[in-house]
Amino acid sequence: MDLKKIGIVTFVRAYNYGAILQSYALNYAINSLGFCCLTVDYFPKYFFDEYCRYKKISKKNLFNFRTWFDIFKWNYLIRRRCLNFNKFIIHNIKLTQNISSFNDLNKLSFDYIVFGSDQIWDLIINRNDDFYFGGWTDSPKIAYAISFSSSASVAKTFSLHNDEILKFSNLSFREKEYINNVPLHFHKSLDVVCDPVFLLDYEKWDLCAGKKNNKKYVLIYFVKYSPALISSAYKFGVENNLPVVCIPCNMSKNVFDGKNLKKDFPNIIIKNMLGPSSFLGFLRDASYVFTNSFHGTAFSFIFHKELFLEVNENERIQHLLSTFCIYDSKFKNNISAVTKNVDWEQVDEIINECKTNSVNYLLESFKCL
Repeated sequence: MDLKKIGIVTFVRAYNYGAILQSYALNYAINSLGFCCLTVDYFPKYFFDEYCRYKKISKKNLFNFRTWFDIFKWNYLIRRRCLNFNKFIIHNIKLTQNISSFNDLNKLSFDYIVFGSDQIWDLIINRNDDFYFGGWTDSPKIAYAISFSSSASVAKTFSLHNDEILKFSNLSFREKEYINNVPLHFHKSLDVVCDPVFLLDYEKWDLCAGKKNNKKYVLIYFVKYSPALISSAYKFGVENNLPVVCIPCNMSKNVFDGKNLKKDFPNIIIKNMLGPSSFLGFLRDASYVFTNSFHGTAFSFIFHKELFLEVNENERIQHLLSTFCIYDSKFKNNISAVTKNVDWEQVDEIINECKTNSVNYLLESFKCL
């Protein structure tokens, strides 16, 4: 009997640790269920510009040595980082041919196409790109663990792309709170499933993270730049005589190259060229993790880390903490030690239950249950 061919549409070329690792996890999980699964290799110009664009020297700075040096350093960092991401993608995610135009999409043939996870339907992040809504294919379409940057984004997406979304055979969200913002005629078919990173067990992520580092250190990982988070982690490291390692995923020049961070925090160690596997290794081996990232939080639970979290108004993190029965409204305006008294056995049980329900959702969507 021929294997069912499954396609995945997701942010496979957004060179962000969470985006790439959830892409890898969903691809690996579906292939492990016995399907032939390929992720559509779509690299839109807006992601290239955001993550891979080199800087050029302007005419007025042609003879400014300092500017030449800064641009050379920036381009070197970007090149090394992109090479490390690309290496991970090529070696770990089963891809289609590169999609350079919508005509290439006509060559794809799948029994089902899974759209998700992550914020692929958030119009700010996907630049209202029709590709992520599947109008280009007649294959049965399944939405898996769709997320948004905010509740307000949900209604806007369903308003502008109502016709395309109605053609999906199955719809699921990563955060149940967003269901309240979906038009009523969709409600009978909505499910809540876990982020793909929870579909893989600790052992698989441990293997992916590579060789262990036994040194003790504090890790800062942020997507949204936060002086308060960095300051809190740095102070904690100094008080406990621990080095502080910072992995920025904010591509703003003033943040990413680490120069400005070094001015305020002279002993901070900047790691801005890491690929996804190295990122996982640094997070797994950290003594303490400070983050404001959803996936930084998710992997901290998978690896049982002592986690200091900046929640603020991040609805995605609030939902994740609620899933593990540890959310407290006081977390909103503080950098809080959210796993200090956590029951890790209970966390693992919740992860396993969510994983089972989510795998069943996929199998039912593929007409296998």
